Amino acid sequence: MDKPVESLKSKVLLIDDDEEQLVLFYYSFRDYFEIIKADSVDSGLAKLAVENPDIIITDYEMPGKTGLDLLTEI
Repeated sequence: MDKPVESLKSKVLLIDDDEEQLVLFYYSFRDYFEIIKADSVDSGLAKLAVENPDIIITDYEMPGKTGLDLLTEI
């Protein structure tokens, strides 16, 4: 049986504390990627453990932990 089109898309984990940026990216690229949104490093790490994304895109400056902190923890 053929896989649904959604499962053929690369899975992107987008981590950004700015809700407008999350929404803008989602609506700009949802036709091309399966997008998982997270609004903090901790939320992103939790989703990373469950979702197994192909690509991670992260903001650098976020409250609490930065994008570099995320990379260190990964």
